[in-house]
Amino acid sequence: MINLTMAKTKIFSILVFILFFVSVVNAELPKLILNVNTPYGVEDIIPNDNIILLSEVFNLGEMRNFDIFIYYYVYDSNNTKIFEEHETGAIETRASFVKKINTPSVLGNYTAKVSLFYQNKEITNSTIGFEVVNQTNPSSSSITGASINEIESQFDPLIFGMVFFMIFSLILIVYILVDKKINK
Repeated sequence: MINLTMAKTKIFSILVFILFFVSVVNAELPKLILNVNTPYGVEDIIPNDNIILLSEVFNLGEMRNFDIFIYYYVYDSNNTKIFEEHETGAIETRASFVKKINTPSVLGNYTAKVSLFYQNKEITNSTIGFEVVNQTNPSSSSITGASINEIESQFDPLIFGMVFFMIFSLILIVYILVDKKINK
């Protein structure tokens, strides 16, 4: 009985160490979601006009204030960058940023991209497409919907570690309760 208890203690200690290590490694970058759209949805975009980008940022990670860099880009249909500008901002739980960008003078399809950087690393980005059309034929333009990208579209080890720890704890509690009931 003592050997089984010591084995349980060792396994539990190892799991706590692994969870601590995963949380420390993963704690350095904020968990942000970015949504970019326009305040007017479908709109006629004419050359040398303005497009307004509304960027909403949601912090799903550690609730503390983060200073971030917001980069704004516009790419043409050949994926050539034709505009770049940045600003700084702060986010704790949620923040909104508004940017007015002068539209290109050449007719065609374009993509506006907003990227968030923290400690010189891109955390997330979101894009929205738009079309610059002739002023005499504005009905053919459109803005395609915004995409939402999470910080990491890959598997998040911290969440997995927490879920694994909760499941393991539940199994351990049930095992101990059953073991006590059997030994009575």
